[in-house]
Amino acid sequence: MARQSSAKASTAVRICSGPLLTDLTWFSKPVRSFTFIMKYSNYIGIAAAIVLMIACFFPWAYYPDLDKNFTGFFSEENRYGKPGKLLVVLSVITIFLFIIPKIWAKRLNMVIAALTFAFSIRNFIVFSGCYRGICPEKKIGLYLVVITSIILLVTSVLPDLKLKKSGN
Repeated sequence: MARQSSAKASTAVRICSGPLLTDLTWFSKPVRSFTFIMKYSNYIGIAAAIVLMIACFFPWAYYPDLDKNFTGFFSEENRYGKPGKLLVVLSVITIFLFIIPKIWAKRLNMVIAALTFAFSIRNFIVFSGCYRGICPEKKIGLYLVVITSIILLVTSVLPDLKLKKSGN
């Protein structure tokens, strides 16, 4: 086996050694905003759940062939169902789980928030999908549902929970 050497040992040390990163002020702003989100994650999550419930009543899509706005509780001949009902129920459950200061509640909240996010993505695809050459116009309610479900998911992953120290 032949040994290859691309640089002398003294050169390698010179290349690797440089000024140390002692000035980390660029890192402090993201850390401060991250701790802010963690500190108030329960309140932000509750607010997002309330906005999600309100967004179910806003228009989600305008269908020009029917000349109607669909919401979370109305679609022509109930073809898309009433997804607002499930979103309201999931939002109420997440509000209660944000309030309960137990670890099982925070874990269950992550599952419920993930289901809410998946269901909101499904609604976005169903209500904004084109059919027979007609594309509905997406309205603010549909965007609010997706954005607030993302906020719910993020705040449920970053709970503000004080854990007791074990005496072992």
